[in-house]
Amino acid sequence: MKNLLLLLLALLMANCTATGKLNEGPSAKTEVDYILANTDPDILHYALQERSIAQSRAIMVKSLTIATANGIKKSDERENFSLLALSLYDNFTLHPAMVNLLKHIREEGADYYTEINALPVSFWEKNSIYTRNSLGLVNHTGASIYLTSVDGREMGDVPAWQANTTREVSCIYPKVWHSGFWVRVKWNTSDSHTGVWKEKIVEIEKYDELGDVYLHFFPNDEVRVVVSKFDSLDPHHPIIYLTKPVSAASPE
Repeated sequence: MKNLLLLLLALLMANCTATGKLNEGPSAKTEVDYILANTDPDILHYALQERSIAQSRAIMVKSLTIATANGIKKSDERENFSLLALSLYDNFTLHPAMVNLLKHIREEGADYYTEINALPVSFWEKNSIYTRNSLGLVNHTGASIYLTSVDGREMGDVPAWQANTTREVSCIYPKVWHSGFWVRVKWNTSDSHTGVWKEKIVEIEKYDELGDVYLHFFPNDEVRVVVSKFDSLDPHHPIIYLTKPVSAASPE
């Protein structure tokens, strides 16, 4: 879970650096408008799939009000705090660790990012809407896939009719499934990595338990995304693994 924190913070901090400073003294609503207009869509799409835009705006306004009351004044820190609020449950500021963080900043002038990074794992486990697990690729076609990315995070190749799971690349998804949560999948079937990229927005199928995230590639560019605690070769995996047909010719 701490790794999930670090990934979220890295994304949010990169976004804050890119957007620059806000105008001096904007109202919270104006500040939210600015942040939303200048935030990378790939960062926003997680939060905006969990709540409506109106709910998200209200959460950000509330978080900026809390930031003001506790001495969080720098524009990048305020932006980070408001975006982080979208990835946490609504009452995260009542958690004792966050109460202490805000007190340290308000009363001692502590550094915002140092305090955020020092939050205990228990805080993130209790308050994060999302979890993060490894990605697996399953190729149900006769063509090798040479490069794949999910929401911008690239991973390796998978030969025809084979599967693999990487522990180095992961996917963030909700702890509790709900319809309409999608990921952006891109893949390339050219071994030169310069061929035509294919891209699809794919909804994660219903899951009752947390596990690794698997991308299943089928003929005719069909892609399915499932969550399972069972490996792709396990008979309990949600999608039956299709081995190479006896009659299938080897790809050129």
